[in-house]
Amino acid sequence: MKRVTLLLTIALLAAATVYAQAPAPQTAAPRPAAPAGPPPTGVATIDFSRALTGNVEGVRATNKLQAEGKDRQNRFQAKQKEGQDAQGKLTASGNVLSEAARADLSKKLDQIGIDLQRMQDDFQREMGQMQQEYLGPVADVARKVIEKYAAEKGYAVVFDTSGESNNIIFNNPAVDITDEVIAKIDEEIQKNPLSKTPGTAAPTGAPRPAAPGSPTTPPATTRPPAANPPAANSPTANPAVPKPADPAKKP
Repeated sequence: MKRVTLLLTIALLAAATVYAQAPAPQTAAPRPAAPAGPPPTGVATIDFSRALTGNVEGVRATNKLQAEGKDRQNRFQAKQKEGQDAQGKLTASGNVLSEAARADLSKKLDQIGIDLQRMQDDFQREMGQMQQEYLGPVADVARKVIEKYAAEKGYAVVFDTSGESNNIIFNNPAVDITDEVIAKIDEEIQKNPLSKTPGTAAPTGAPRPAAPGSPTTPPATTRPPAANPPAANSPTANPAVPKPADPAKKP
């Protein structure tokens, strides 16, 4: 009888152990509580380019970009003048120059053409990099400010009117929040300064990587290209910086 009782006790303990080791039944995760009140339905517009470059840090970055563009324009024009002078000399004195002198002058013109093309390619690449470096941090702050301001005011959508093809047919100035956002950006940066002040990048003379997909050496031309020099104000007219992320698309 004791043996039967012992075996029954062991069996009960084993069953209890198996039950204790079994995974607990899964329960559905609680759903997040719905936000109080009706969903936002308001609509607003913003000139993002003006909001980006109209605040204190944006103005500082824009001035720096303009100075960098002017410096590159001056160097491009000097090289272009060198090519024009060489071309004029070859045209005016070609008949009296020796064959070797004409060959040297033509070779110089070819090199100037290559230099001008390279300078123009470098200008576009370097200015794009500096726009990202100087204005990128300000754009991040602007995006956060817009999202917060839209939530506070109950805006469901904020349209950017700064692009030429924004598909907006009519825009009532009463719903434009550009000035309010500029003030909010200044307030935010004053409370939380940027880790790196725009316009304090490394010297532009430092080596930069070649642009992806572009040839290492531009194709040689027989004469300096009659291209217009890079515009000094072009980097600031419409900064190529990331647009704010759509608030509805969370990362």
